[in-house]
Formats: sequence, C-alpha cells, structure tokens
Amino acid sequence: FEQSYSFIVSVILFSKSCGKIMFNILRYKFNQHEDIKENLINTGLSPIIFSSKTDLFWGANENTGMNMLGKQLVKLRTFYLSNMEP
Repeated sequence: FEQSYSFIVSVILFSKSCGKIMFNILRYKFNQHEDIKENLINTGLSPIIFSSKTDLFWGANENTGMNMLGKQLVKLRTFYLSNMEP
C-alpha cells in the first residue's frame, strides 16, 4: 500500500510541476504573438481540448486522458481575461 501511495503522490507532483512549466511556456509564446493571444481570448468560456490518440497526459481522446495542455490554455485564457483593461 505504501508504495502505491508514494507512486500516486509522485504522479500528482509531476503533473503539477509539468502544468506550471507548460503554463509559463505558453504565456511566453502567446505574449510574443498577439494574433494567437487574441484567438485564445476569443474562445470565450468554451472548453479547450487537445485531441490526441497517443498522448493522454497532454491530450484527451474519447473521454480518456488528462488534457493538461487544454487545461493550461484555459488557465492562460482566464489569466488574460482577468488582466484585461476595461
């Protein structure tokens, strides 16, 4: 049981670390390209899903996968929307 718990904790910490790193990479990239930043903002409140048949960590496929890339894009969009001047 202890090894299983340790593994689960490791996976959670790994996914949080990867999420933070990807968020910063995306923010840097989107700040360099105003056109894709505007496209992201214009998605409104729609969910963002990175569809992938092979990468179920960053993507999702038919209700399977963590969709970490989509989650980071939603987080970035929320960041931009909350920091926009009226």
